[in-house]
Amino acid sequence: MIDENKVRLSARNMIEFINKQDFDNMDLRWSIQVFVSNIINEFLFGFQYPYDNCEKLMNFVLGLNDAIAGISRSFVVPIIFMLPWTRHLPVISHYWGKHELRFQTMIDYIRETAATVKYDPTEEPICYVQAFHKNNKDKRFEQLVSCCADLFIAGQETTTTTMRWGMLLLASHPQVQEKLRAEIHSQIGRDRIGSMADKATMPYTSAVINEIQRVANIIAPNPVLFHKSTVETEIAGYKVAANTLVNGDIHQMMKTDPLFEEPDRFWPERYIGEDGVTLRKVRNLYCPVHRKLNLLSVLFPLVSARDGVRERARTELFIGLTALIQVRLESSIQIG
Repeated sequence: MIDENKVRLSARNMIEFINKQDFDNMDLRWSIQVFVSNIINEFLFGFQYPYDNCEKLMNFVLGLNDAIAGISRSFVVPIIFMLPWTRHLPVISHYWGKHELRFQTMIDYIRETAATVKYDPTEEPICYVQAFHKNNKDKRFEQLVSCCADLFIAGQETTTTTMRWGMLLLASHPQVQEKLRAEIHSQIGRDRIGSMADKATMPYTSAVINEIQRVANIIAPNPVLFHKSTVETEIAGYKVAANTLVNGDIHQMMKTDPLFEEPDRFWPERYIGEDGVTLRKVRNLYCPVHRKLNLLSVLFPLVSARDGVRERARTELFIGLTALIQVRLESSIQIG
């Protein structure tokens, strides 16, 4: 389970750092990335970096961003995911080796940091590494490194990118920003960092977060997200043969689903009920059983509920965005 107080502490540190900056020449990307990365770093290793001494962490994060960008642009990755044996072919193996080298730099940081975490079996674990040593039957260090890498990849870039899109959209839609800020000041105040307990009384904030996720639509078509049917099945009247590769086109759904009136418009009110205050339960019209559409689950499909990444993403988005909107954002601020 994520410690909400650690998220709130990281948010407080982010705001204190921002308040010391020149608003006319500030790039929020750095602040947001440190905010999210520090939460993951403390969850895994038990400590956060101060904003004025976080070069080691940010070198790792920037390297991770570069590695992910390289994978998304690569022409060989889709081939390898669909035909794994092709990674041994001469030309493809050359390009695949470059991707492996980028990720190796990330793995080195995790390996070195995990090795410095001290574990005392007589004490209660305070981070993931200590809990791994205490509870996991597989004690191999490389297994621990692999688990930490998965958690960092799943939790860092998606949340950071969503928050940056949020700042861009709110800076370019000042009327939404002001309405959101009014609710934050009414329910949280001007100085206190919000908590998840506040969310139940803030429907407009929830609507804004939903709309940011819909418009940002950060998950591009990717072979990593492919699924394969194991038996013949039927989806919304369409027959799918066994062993068929299936990939949900999230972009198509967010932009063309009849559920979303004026899909190109940034309009959080679409999630508010007729009474103007109740958060409307959105249902996916494409789903024959009309299951409730969970935008966080749709837009963060790589994360697993069992490892708490999805819960952490919800907490980071709500606390991070509300903390940032307590600072007035103008369109001249760089988002990165």
